[in-house]
Amino acid sequence: MSKENKTKGFTLIECVIAMVLVITGFMAIFSLLIICLKTEMTSRELATANSFSRQKMEELKNSSRNVGGSLTANVTGYFDSPNSNYTRRWQISTDSMSTQTVTVAVLPTTPKALLPEVKLTTRMR
Repeated sequence: MSKENKTKGFTLIECVIAMVLVITGFMAIFSLLIICLKTEMTSRELATANSFSRQKMEELKNSSRNVGGSLTANVTGYFDSPNSNYTRRWQISTDSMSTQTVTVAVLPTTPKALLPEVKLTTRMR
């Protein structure tokens, strides 16, 4: 007498297909995690650059301001480095109504850095 094995299971092909689907799902989650981390790092650096520009704007607001400066070149007395990653430049100009336009730009120290650039402009009397 022979007994037939009536237990059913997964075939090798079904197991391989299931593994491919699971691996594909994990890869999608992993790539999404990497994108989220990059976005978080950029957001943190943007907040830092924004803070540096606001700090300089407050300093300029509470001090005497002379017309001059440049946003594209380091002009003595119109730039500084708040930390090693950023250079801060500012430009002050006067318009016909005797108000001053003050622009502060915070730029990455290294030109090819992935750090953000921030410009803040306001008018002061």
